Amino acid sequence: MGSKITEFLLHGTNQLRQLLEAEIKCRETIAIAFSGGVDSLLMGHLLAIILAEGHEVDLINVAFGETPKECSQAPDRQRGLAGSTARKFVVGSGADELCAGYSRHKHRLEKEGAPGLQDELEMELVRYGWRNGSRDARVALYHGRRLVAPFLGTDRAAALRNSGRGDTPSEYEV
Repeated sequence: MGSKITEFLLHGTNQLRQLLEAEIKCRETIAIAFSGGVDSLLMGHLLAIILAEGHEVDLINVAFGETPKECSQAPDRQRGLAGSTARKFVVGSGADELCAGYSRHKHRLEKEGAPGLQDELEMELVRYGWRNGSRDARVALYHGRRLVAPFLGTDRAAALRNSGRGDTPSEYEV
């Protein structure tokens, strides 16, 4: 199974890299909306591979709250406000929803097996649009920015949901 997982990860990483390469112009300023999760870390790593040496990327820590005070209380965030001239913000959005990255996915798999997990992941995609997706789009639009979300690219999402080779998340150990 190890080689199957490795093949799946390499194929997925290559697809993500291709999506990013298609989005990024030669010297345009890029930013990563960094949540601290593995998904945004992967986006940073892929940008480091894709971009020419010396091309800077703005790493913007993100936190949400009702007030600025609540946002600044995120324990893992460096204190201070900064801006970015980047018009494109790369986000890792969708990775947890597509790859069973939340603890509720593990519980659903343990309780209901692969069919239950598949149902949960389908619901994640439905909910994403009116939860995080719409919030993120409104924030980006308000600030005149464009979000680049490689995990949510049609080809990548379809490949992760069901590649036809049996390597859905339910087949992996949780």
